[in-house]
Formats: sequence, C-alpha cells, structure tokens
Amino acid sequence: MNFEIMREGKVIPEIQFEGDTHWKKFKQRFKILNNASEGNKKEQKTQISMLLHLMGEEGIELYNTIDWKGGKEEDRKLEDVLMKFDEVFLLQKNDLFEHYKFFNVKQKEGQSIMSYLKELKLLISTCNFKDRDILLRDKFIFGLLDQAQVEKCLRDPDITLDKAINQARAAEAASEEMKMMRNKQMVKYELTHEIDNVNRSDFTGRRANCSRCSRVHVRGVCPAAEEICYVCKKKGHYARNCFQNQRKKVNELELDNNVEHKSEYKYMDQDSSIRREYCMDNLETVPLYSITSSRRLKNWMCDIQVENGKVCFKLDSGSEVNIIPFHLFKQLKIKKKLEPSNVRLLPYGNQMSMMPLGKVMLRSRYKNMDMDVEYLIVDCNAVPLLGLDTCVKLNLIYRVHAIENVALENVTKENLVKMNEDLFMGLGQLPGHYHIQLKDNAVPVISPPRRVPFSIQKKLKDTLDQMEQDGIIKKVDVPTDWVSNMVIKEKKNGDLRICIDPKALNMNIKREHYALPTCEEIIQRLNGRSVFSVIDMKQGFWQVELDEESSLLCTFSTMYGRYSFRKAPFGLASVPEVFSKKVIQIFSDLEGVEVYFDDIIIAGKDGADHDKLLLEVLKRARQFNVKFNADKLQYRKSSVKFLGQIISKDGVRVDEEQVSAVAKMERPQSKKELMRFLGITKYLSKFIPNVSEVSAPLRELTKDRAEWIWSDCHEKSFQRLKTLICTSPVLRYFDDTKQLIIETDASKSGLGSCLLIEDQP
Repeated sequence: MNFEIMREGKVIPEIQFEGDTHWKKFKQRFKILNNASEGNKKEQKTQISMLLHLMGEEGIELYNTIDWKGGKEEDRKLEDVLMKFDEVFLLQKNDLFEHYKFFNVKQKEGQSIMSYLKELKLLISTCNFKDRDILLRDKFIFGLLDQAQVEKCLRDPDITLDKAINQARAAEAASEEMKMMRNKQMVKYELTHEIDNVNRSDFTGRRANCSRCSRVHVRGVCPAAEEICYVCKKKGHYARNCFQNQRKKVNELELDNNVEHKSEYKYMDQDSSIRREYCMDNLETVPLYSITSSRRLKNWMCDIQVENGKVCFKLDSGSEVNIIPFHLFKQLKIKKKLEPSNVRLLPYGNQMSMMPLGKVMLRSRYKNMDMDVEYLIVDCNAVPLLGLDTCVKLNLIYRVHAIENVALENVTKENLVKMNEDLFMGLGQLPGHYHIQLKDNAVPVISPPRRVPFSIQKKLKDTLDQMEQDGIIKKVDVPTDWVSNMVIKEKKNGDLRICIDPKALNMNIKREHYALPTCEEIIQRLNGRSVFSVIDMKQGFWQVELDEESSLLCTFSTMYGRYSFRKAPFGLASVPEVFSKKVIQIFSDLEGVEVYFDDIIIAGKDGADHDKLLLEVLKRARQFNVKFNADKLQYRKSSVKFLGQIISKDGVRVDEEQVSAVAKMERPQSKKELMRFLGITKYLSKFIPNVSEVSAPLRELTKDRAEWIWSDCHEKSFQRLKTLICTSPVLRYFDDTKQLIIETDASKSGLGSCLLIEDQP
C-alpha cells in the first residue's frame, strides 16, 4: 500500500467499537483509502494487515477471537475478513424496526434543513420501501418544525421533494438573515446607549435586568427574543433564565408492548394511557442543565461490580430502568446473550425515540450487597445509569422515615409493633448471598427419601407448598449431585418445621470459623444498663439467601419430589457463624446493643438512652431488610430473659422457669435421668456454691463400673442441689474499679473459688 497518503495525515480515524454505524463508516473509509493508495493491487495478506493496523489494538484482539473454521491464515482474503467483521458488528436487520425509526424521526430544534434531509435519507436507505421518493417527500414535509412551511406545502397539490426542500431552505436562510440583522441592531443600540443605561442605573440605585436574557436593554429589543431555549424548547429566553431549569426531567420512557400504527405517519398515540414519564439522564449526552454542578455529578456517581468488571454508574432516583451502553457492555466481555426488550426511550428534546438493543440480567455487587440486576443495553454514548429500584436494593439509596426523638415511655408494646408493622411482617433478607464452599476432595452423596407417617402427610404437603410460596424452598427438576434427607419437627402449636439432615454435606463444607462472642463477654458489656428490650429475629437463618449453586447443594428428597432451600436451612454446619457475622456487622457499632445468634438485646443506661438505641435498631433493620418476631418481643423492661438467664441492672440470676422445672424434678430412676439432672447443674454451676462437693456422690453413680444403688447420701445430695438452685443468688457484674476478693476452697472431691465484689458474688 502507498504510505504517502498516510504521511500527509490523510488517514481514517481508529474505529470506535460502539455499534454498527461506526463500523459501516470505517469500512467505507477503508475501502476508499485502499483504492486511493492502490492498496487493492497489493497481496491480500498485505491489505488484511493494513486493515488490522488501522483498527487498532482492540480490533486485533477481536480478529484473534474469530472462528475461521480451519484454513490457513495466508489463504484468507480481505473480503472474507470484512464479512467476518460484518457478522460481529452488524446486528440482524429488522425491517419493521428500520421502518419504525424512519417514521419516528422529525426535525430537531436547531437542526438545519440539509442535516434533517441527510438523516432521513440515511434512515430510508435501510428500509425496503417501494415508493421511496413519495415516502421521503411526505416524511420530510410532515417532520418540519416550521408549521408555516408544512401548511404551504399542503396548499400545493403538485409539490415535489425538490420543491419542498428549496422552499424550506429559502425560509431557513431568510430566518437566519433576519436574526443577523436584529443582532446588528442590538449591538449598535447597546453601544449607543451604554453610558445612558449605566447612569440610569446609578440614578435608580439598581440595574433593571431583563428576566429573559439577564441583560439591560429597552423594552422590545431583547437579544433572546428569537432564541430557542434548549431546556423548555420555547422561543423568547435563554436557558439560564428558563423557569423550568430547576426541573430535572430529562427523559421520557414509554412502555410499548404493542404499538398500533393508526396511520402511515402517526406511529404513536400521544394520549395513550401507556405513556409515562420518568426522571432520567439524556442517553446520548449529559446536558449541563441536568445537574446543578459537576461536583453534584461526582457525588452521585458510584462504582458497581458488574459480573467480572467495574462500571461507574450515575445514581438516578427518578429512573425505573438501568442503562449500560453497548460499547461498555462489550468491554466487560460478557458472554450472555441479549434478550428482546419492550421498552423504548425518548430523550428529552428529541422527537425520535430510541429502542434498546436488548436487556440482560447481570450479577451486580456493591460492598456486601450482591444481586441479579436487569440492564437495558443501548447503542449510543450513554452515561451508565442506575435506577431507583436497584439503588434501593443495593443500599445506595434508602427511604428515610421521619423519626422524632420522642420518649417511648408511654408507648406500649402493641403500639410499637403497630408503628413499625413493616418490620414484623413477612420474611427478611440480609444483605448479600451466601455461597457454600466445598472441600476439594468432596464426594457427593445422595440420600434416599425417608418414609413419612400417613397422619402428617397432608400437613407436610401443605407446609411444603407454603414454604415454596414464601420463597423459602423451590421445586427441583434438574439432576443434582447432593441430596439430603428431610427432617420433620413438630412445633408447640402443631405446625411442622422442615429441616434437612446434611450430615455428609457438613463434613465437606469449608467453614469460615467466625469467632462468636461468649455469653460471659456479652453479659459483662451490659454492666451499668438499667432499661432493656430483647428482639427475636423472625426465622433467623431463613433471612440468609443462598446463591443458585449453594441452593442446589441443599436439595432434599420428599415423597412429593425434590426441593432445594433458597434460604439457609437449619442443620447446615456453617450457617450459624455466617448468620451471626451478618447480623453483628449491622448492629455491632451500637454501644448497648448485643447480638447472640437471632436474639438482640437493647440495653440503655436510662429510658432516654434505651429509646434512642431502640429507634436506631429499628431504623437499621428497615435499611437492611431485617424482620422481627412480635410474639417474642420483650419491650422496655427492668429485667429480661436473655441467654437463658435473667438480666437486670443488679446483675444476672437464674431464670424462674428453670428454677420451677428443677423444683418439680423427681428423683432419678436411672443413670440417664441422673446425667440429665447433672447437666442442668453444670449449666447453672456458677450460681451454685460448692457445686463439686455437693454433687460428688451423684457423679460417682454415673461411672461406667458403678452399680445403680440409690442411697441416703445420693438423696441428700440431690435435694441439696435442688435447694441451692432454687435459692441461687444474683451474680453481680464484674467491676474492676471496685475492691475484689477471691475466696478459694479445696476438698478430696473438687476445687472451687468465688470472686466477690463488696462481699457479693
């Protein structure tokens, strides 16, 4: 190829990978350059090399990904390469859509007659019309902005396209000349009367600025009189003086399920009930009037992880759709195919609506939020846009409910639940999805279904149907590698609780081993608190959603087919720590709020401090979609049941229900019953003085070689332990600011010690 032309700078610009329009122009320019430089006389390999060189690095990468289906590279021809790129860049032609774009176009504000005509000719060139000249003439006339010219053409029965163009261009030229004449008169007037205006301003004490142009002039000679405002598209004022300039409505979106062409040109019913308006950015450009400042634009831009790449989106609380431009979609190298979309977009100030290339569901992540998001892909230089619904779900924007700093002293438990009804209804969903990681050597196990008693089969089917309806489980019809057994437990109210027995799965799960706080650590941090509330999270584990792959791992078999949990099931070894980690991350920074699995205690230093904490907990629960159980709410009390103990400002004591249960226990009749009783005493050992010495005779009976003989010493030990539990003291909170005393004791049956603060344990 002759490179002299290239040395003179007459080369085509590097292709922009933003759709078929750029490729068509690039291809045409390349062929012109190839012929002009006599490159078409060179070898095919040389011409292909020059094509790839002009396409740039991204073009070469695209060339390397093309499937040539065999054949040697040196045998390839330029036309074959161009055809392959046509397949990549050119979407399959849709005649109906090409006709739609042609009938849709109208002359835009500020667009010249020749530019408008050029746009029409480009659009009609892609249409399969028989009478192109007639249709082009009619569309040219009916799309003119100047209605006077339209009426003039309608009065002429013999009007032709050339005649209509000449008339429109003449009117356009006359309008431009009149505008220039008015501007010259205005300049001359301003130069002549500049001093007089200044003096008049000094005399009156203020400048009489025009509300249409913000300048000083006499009435009737405003420079903005013939100007078109690009905000409201009306004549007579500048955009900076437009009263609509503060309105941010910069786009219209129309849901078009079935557009009916009532006539050859009226492609849309303007009064249709399906027409709706939304606040969106202009898809082709970002006009300055759509934002108040560049600083505000930066404040509302956010990087979102989309599949394997990052995209900087503008957050638009007035939009109901999400937009990604096609060139950016290609840069993300996403292999998913676009699906047809029934949405069309009408940019503000542009009478031609835009059809997206399609829609696609992409995995999107922001911080700890992870979800599938539907995006519209548009073939233009758009700013990536994130709509309101997605912003809310990703916690980029959330609704702020007005909460006054009022005391809850006179608010009852029932009123509190009613005031926050949304937090006590339905099933919550904590941020993000949990992905179960398996060990590398994991071997799948499929467990056969277990038999279910006939008496509960109907109740089981109803429970499964309800869980499926609530989105907790789903029916599985595809092969799965793991299948666990179903476990059924009956609740106190007679309902069934469905769990799984993932014994084999648990052995192969990689756990996070998140360090959970101990009961002692939590209780110690409650020192100095006097007003308490305890909230129980509703179906706690079910508020953790599994991703698709993990959901299939939690498949279980029933007599009604296989189901898989969409929410984290009870019985999965890794769920408690994952669940606790998510909840602790939400509330852990609140001093006075402690979390232990699905129980949350709110402990205030006084009533006002408690109320402030409780309102903040409710606010965060609403923000992160946490749901609570109204039946288990302990509200604004001086003592509450938490961690199986009674918590108050004085310290910790044994739960009355446990005391009552121990008091009613009868003498053990076997080693198994005795070990159950000793298990209770071990759990409550910190409340029982000298527990080792008192329980020694009973522990002797539990040894393997010990013969079961219940004697007086065993009865005495049994009754003594019951008495000590029923009269157990209140244990104070540890306070290192006060005097500490340690009492110790030892005997042949055990060692013991007691930590005293001001003579109290």
